Amino acid sequence: MTDLRISAMVTIAALSIQAARTEPAPQYRLATGDVIEIAAIGAPDIRSKATVDVDGRALFPLIGPVNASGLTISEIQANVRELLPTKVFRRRSEDGREFPIVLTPDEVLVSIAEYRPIYVNGDVAKPGQQPYRPGLTVRQAIAMAGGFDVMRFRAKDPFLESSDLKGEYDSQWIEFAREQARVGSLREVLGEKDASAADKLQRIPVPQSVIAEIIRVEAERLSASTSDYQKEKTHLATTIQKETERVNILVTERDKEKQDADGEAAELQATQTNLQKGFVPTTRVAEARRLAFYSATRALQTSALIAQIDAQRHELESRLDRLDDQRRVRLLEELQNSSVKLAEISARLQAVGEKLMYAGMVRSQLVRGGGDRPIVTIFRGNHPHSSESSGDNDSILMPGDVVEVAARTVSQVQN
Repeated sequence: MTDLRISAMVTIAALSIQAARTEPAPQYRLATGDVIEIAAIGAPDIRSKATVDVDGRALFPLIGPVNASGLTISEIQANVRELLPTKVFRRRSEDGREFPIVLTPDEVLVSIAEYRPIYVNGDVAKPGQQPYRPGLTVRQAIAMAGGFDVMRFRAKDPFLESSDLKGEYDSQWIEFAREQARVGSLREVLGEKDASAADKLQRIPVPQSVIAEIIRVEAERLSASTSDYQKEKTHLATTIQKETERVNILVTERDKEKQDADGEAAELQATQTNLQKGFVPTTRVAEARRLAFYSATRALQTSALIAQIDAQRHELESRLDRLDDQRRVRLLEELQNSSVKLAEISARLQAVGEKLMYAGMVRSQLVRGGGDRPIVTIFRGNHPHSSESSGDNDSILMPGDVVEVAARTVSQVQN
């Protein structure tokens, strides 16, 4: 029995040393999440751990619930020492026999086996819960959270994103130059030539070779459009001329046919008169009537054809008259669309430029190491009061602290 007590006392002494090392402060008060351990000399079977629950109690198998929240280890140990001596424990010897054990208060030791965790949030690689160790500083907590990571809330690596944004930015400027060249050419065709159009193109941050190619392509596009317009106009004028010539020919033919029809009608009249006098046979009258009807029909058909061709000619003339107005309307619509596109591209350029500036700032911060002095806010919640305070890398943390880390921008570091 003496050897057993000596062994237990050595164990308790080791626990005492561990407890002395692990307590962050003499007056540290327990809260929900802390783990308490009870040990007793001569009764290793009752050594157990319990977590302080949301009700502020720690439940041990042999002594039941113990109020712990808001108390120090010394206060809890005093309470436990009052409870344990009232208990009689039975132990089994090596030969299988059981014997009772009554503990004295001095044989009971209470220590903190594990502190409730801290929480690190913000610009760190692995935000979340971290185990607490006495003397833990903000710098150590950030290291356990994987160090700084200003890209955690970003979709892309700032180095890669800067390249992507730069490509998009240059692409938008090229699109802007193309629309600017189109606006200039459209205004020139509409008679609204802008003397500063060429200067505007030259000021766009695009290589001059690209500007020259844009101007060449736009000139070719405009030349092709003008050529199509001129071809259509020439085609209409030629068609109208041909239709006019056809009408003139048909009018001459119609006049001749009318003359023939008038002659045939006069012949029919004379034949009918001679028939009444008995000078000609009846068959001669029938032949004269047939010839008169045929001549009159041809004249009517030619007149109808002239009317149809004349209507087509008037339609072509109307198309020719509207062609200039239609082209002007089309050019005005293109000018309006290009002006709207210029405004849209300008807005996108501004947005991409701001993103590019921000990505460059983050990249510069990573390269220059601007994040080694973060903005630290410590939220400390411990019954019965809670508080918020600013800290730095060397601030000592307490169990349950929530650390908000915000990496400084380059401008903040310089200030």
